[in-house]
Amino acid sequence: MRIIELEINNIRGITHLEIKPNGKNFVIWGPNGSGKSAVVDAIDFLLTGKISRLTGTGTRGITLNKHGPHIDHKPKEASIKALIKFPNIDSPIQIRRTISNSSEYECDPQFKPIIDPILNLAKRGQHVLTRRDILKFITSEAKVRATQIQELLDITEIENIRNNLVTVKNQLENGLNFLYENVEKTKLVISNTCNIELYDSDKVLKYINEKRKILGGEDILDIKIELIKSDIIPPTKIERKYDVNSDIVNSEFIKYNSNIQYTKEKIINNVNEMNGSIEKLKNMNHLIKL
Repeated sequence: MRIIELEINNIRGITHLEIKPNGKNFVIWGPNGSGKSAVVDAIDFLLTGKISRLTGTGTRGITLNKHGPHIDHKPKEASIKALIKFPNIDSPIQIRRTISNSSEYECDPQFKPIIDPILNLAKRGQHVLTRRDILKFITSEAKVRATQIQELLDITEIENIRNNLVTVKNQLENGLNFLYENVEKTKLVISNTCNIELYDSDKVLKYINEKRKILGGEDILDIKIELIKSDIIPPTKIERKYDVNSDIVNSEFIKYNSNIQYTKEKIINNVNEMNGSIEKLKNMNHLIKL
């Protein structure tokens, strides 16, 4: 937005002042007490309905109605009017605000939906920088200048939100990578189980249907756990082709254990005999040396 014309009436130390910058940058200079800061205060008031210098730390007891107007005038007589060129609007728009009704600005109602968002942005305060703010930025070290700019523009909270979003993004990416690795490991396990070199859903489904057929199940068309286990007969209920005589099995098992025990005892006896022979050889070797 560009200021085309500016008219200040009875605000701070200014009784009446007209400036016509015609949309260009302009510099206000003069001795102390000549009203330079009052021009900034007036523009600040026009955009936000407040005067920044009258708020904040150390301004207790200072109010806009009492200290905003010129000392010889009342709030209803203190006003600022400006002709401003806004983006995407062909002709300049006149805006006016008085200290007696500081919360509302006057303009053609049809332009308010366009102007409101711009003036709400101005309430963040970036349009007014004190000498202390500027000097703090100029004298800051390069490594902390980015942080100083964030504080200067009052966007530290936005930067914190950005950092939090980056953290969440990284966490989600790490979680996604973890899940991807688990999926690949699971595919490898399934491939090994199904005796296939690489995971292939068609081959896995074929393997599943082969096993389901053994268990009395019909072919399924999709690899889903609820389908894989449906309509199958547990192995304990499958009809056996051959009957097994448990007495014979137990008898053979007893014989097998007896054979193992006999073999174990025989091995122990052979080891003992071998150790005895080694001792005899050692004794004979000792006698030969003597």
